Amino acid sequence: MKEKEILKTIIDYYNQNKLMPSMRYLKDKVHVKSINTIYYHIKKLEEEGYLIRNKNNNRILEMNYQDFNKGLKIIKVINSNDTVKIIFNDNKSYLAFKVKDDIFKEKGILKNDILIIEETKNLKNNDLGLFKINKKIYIMKYFYQDGFYILESDIKRFYSKVNIIGKVIYLERKIKRD
Repeated sequence: MKEKEILKTIIDYYNQNKLMPSMRYLKDKVHVKSINTIYYHIKKLEEEGYLIRNKNNNRILEMNYQDFNKGLKIIKVINSNDTVKIIFNDNKSYLAFKVKDDIFKEKGILKNDILIIEETKNLKNNDLGLFKINKKIYIMKYFYQDGFYILESDIKRFYSKVNIIGKVIYLERKIKRD
């Protein structure tokens, strides 16, 4: 696969020189006939999330992730039209959830943050989890005590049975720049 070869060449060049290689360098190094072919493969690498365009100079590419050889996952945000691109080093399943209010503001979680949830039934007390209760999805703090699930967001709620979907493991926040 040419993209993999091009990406490896970019990484090697960047690690040695601390800057991105030219398209001509890539063309010569991976033995393709035209720079247009390099552009085609670069575009595919951008679509897959391995490279991004520099916002200040569209002609400059930047590496998007520290570890390029692991699996890029594109995760659909379950309560929004957004998607999130993240690299994980495992074969676990993940979901994403967009925060709709400021209930967890004191915990550093703000409205419109996107939470990445590892699908698991194994939560520990004080974990932030994703739960399905009465056909609705909630993000709440988890406690289990004396046979009861105690879930807390704005208030504590007690349940004898809950559907645990997963555990919050990561937060993505988009920051607007003026």
